[in-house]
Amino acid sequence: MTTVHCFQWLIRHPQFRVGSLTDSLLPQFLESFLSLAQDAEECETQLIVLNCVRSLPEVLDIEANLALSLHFLTILDSFWRIGGRAAALRASILDLIALLMQGLNSSALTGAVNGGLAFELQERVVDIVGKDLTLNSSLSAAGTTNTRDDDDEDVDGSADTLFEPSLRLWHSLVSGPGSAWSAGLDRLLPVLTGTSAMMTAEAATNHRSSFDNPLYTRLESSEQARLYFDIAQGCLRLATSGVQSPCDFLHRWTEPFWAPALAEAVTHNQMRADCVAAKLSPNQAPTDTTESDEESTLVVQQLTLLLQWLSRLLVLTPEAPIPPSPCGLLLLHSNACLTRAPVEVHDDVAFKANRARLLLLAQLACFPERRLFLTRLLTLSYTNPGDLNFTNACLELSATPLSSSTIDTADASAGLFQPLLTRILTRSDCLTDYRARRCFIVAAFVCLVHMVNPRHYLAGATASDNTQASLETLLASDAVHATWLEPIINLAVQVLCEGDQQVTATFAVDEGDCGLWLPPPTVASLEGSRGLLRSLLHFWQERVGGDIVASEILAAHVDPAILEQFHRQLNQPPTTTLLA
Repeated sequence: MTTVHCFQWLIRHPQFRVGSLTDSLLPQFLESFLSLAQDAEECETQLIVLNCVRSLPEVLDIEANLALSLHFLTILDSFWRIGGRAAALRASILDLIALLMQGLNSSALTGAVNGGLAFELQERVVDIVGKDLTLNSSLSAAGTTNTRDDDDEDVDGSADTLFEPSLRLWHSLVSGPGSAWSAGLDRLLPVLTGTSAMMTAEAATNHRSSFDNPLYTRLESSEQARLYFDIAQGCLRLATSGVQSPCDFLHRWTEPFWAPALAEAVTHNQMRADCVAAKLSPNQAPTDTTESDEESTLVVQQLTLLLQWLSRLLVLTPEAPIPPSPCGLLLLHSNACLTRAPVEVHDDVAFKANRARLLLLAQLACFPERRLFLTRLLTLSYTNPGDLNFTNACLELSATPLSSSTIDTADASAGLFQPLLTRILTRSDCLTDYRARRCFIVAAFVCLVHMVNPRHYLAGATASDNTQASLETLLASDAVHATWLEPIINLAVQVLCEGDQQVTATFAVDEGDCGLWLPPPTVASLEGSRGLLRSLLHFWQERVGGDIVASEILAAHVDPAILEQFHRQLNQPPTTTLLA
C-alpha cells in the first residue's frame, strides 16, 4: 500500500513527466493494481487502490490510445467483479467510467477518432445506468417486499449508493461536443421519464410495464436535480439536432418527461411553480418569496430547460399541440410571474426565474397561430390555480386550435395583457440575447394591439368625422396610448438597431437564456422581425380606425425623433447580413 500511495503522489506531482509512462508500462501498472485489489480483504483498501487507478485518466489522455483504453476497461470489469456486494467500490468505478467518457466526449475530433471505443463504452454505460436506476426504482418502491431479482442480490443495499453515480455516468454520456445520439440513449429515455422499462435484449424475459416511481420524484438533493436537468438537456440537444428525427423525439417524450414535474407541483406543492426548489432547498422555502434568490438556481435551470424544450416543440413541430403537462407548467409559471412577481426589477428576488417566464410567454406571441393559446393562457393565469379544475384546464389549453384570431375586433383586453406588457418593458434591457429581445418587442406590440378599444375611435372612423377637435378629444382620453405607445416604439427602435449578430457563445444557465433555445422563425432574422412588426402595426392601425387616426396618435404620444427613427428602421431595405 505504501507503493500505491507513492505512485499516486508521483503521478499527480506538477513536475512529473507524463511521457515517462509508456504504452507498454501502463498495462503492467494496471495489472499490478488489480492484483493488489484482489488480495485485499477490506473494501477501504480496494477503494484506495481504485483511486490510484483513477489518477491515470486524470493526468493521461488514455482515450487517445484505443488499445490502452480497451485494456483499461477490462481492468475496470475485473474491479467490478471484485466489488461484489460493496456498493461504495462500485460507485467509485461508475465515477471512473464517467471520467473516461468525459474524455471521449471532450471534443468532436476525439469522438470521431475513437468512434469504436466510444460506441463500446456507450453501450456499457447504457446497460449499467439502466440496471442501476431501475434497480433503485424497484427497491425504493418495494419496501417490505421479499421478492428480489438475481441482479438485485449482487449488490447489498446499493440502490441509494449507486443512484447519484449512475446519474453522473449518464450525464457524461450526453455531455460534450463529441457526444452523439444513439439507439442506446433512446433505450434510456423510458428510464428518464419513468414511463416503462428500458428495452434491452432481455426484454422478453425481464420486463417491467412501468416504474413505481419516476426518476424526478426520487431526486433527493440539489446536485441530483442538477444532473437530472443536465441529462434531459443533453438528450434534447442530441435528439433534436442530430440524425434522429426531432419530431419523433418531441412527440414521444414531451408529455412523459414533464408529467412528473407537474404532478409533483400540483399534488405536493400547493400549485406552486417553484416546486423543485421547495422540495430540494435546505430550508424548504419557496424561491418566489425569500429575501434572496440564492436558492432559485434549480427553478431557473428547470425553467431554462422548459424554455428550450418548448422552443424546439414550437419551431420543429409547428402544427402540433402543446401537450397538457407543459401547459400546466406554463399556467403555474405565468401565474407566478404575472400575479406574484413585482413589476420593478430591483424589487424581484426571483429575477432570473421571472425573466425566463416572460420569455416563455413572449415567444408564444411570435407565432401568429399560437396567439389564441396565449390569450387563453393569460385568461387562466389570473385565477388562483387551486380554484381551477386544473386537469380540465390543462387539457382544454392543450386542445386550443391553431389560430391567429384571438379576440373580436370590437373588444379590448387591457386588463388581460397589461401585466405582461408592464413586465416586458421593465425587463427587456436585462436580456442578453438579441433574439430574445425581438420576442419581447413583438410581444409588446401584440399586447398593445389587444389593449386598444376600437369603440373609443368610432367617432373618427370616417373622414367626415375626423375633425381636429374630435381627434383631440379622443387623444386626450386615450390612456392606453398615452401610457404605453412611446415606450413600445422606443424599445422597437433599440431592437431594430441591433441588427443580426453573430452568436459566439452559449449563454450560461443562470442568465436565463441558453444556446439550445431556438428563436421563433419570425424573429430569427432582422428582416423577418421587421415584417412581423409591420404586420402588427397595420393591425393596430385598423384597430384605431385607419391611417389618419393612427398618424395622429403617433404624433401625439411619441417623440418626433424617436418616431422618425422607428419608421426609418422599420422600412429599411433587406440587408445581406448572414445569421450565425
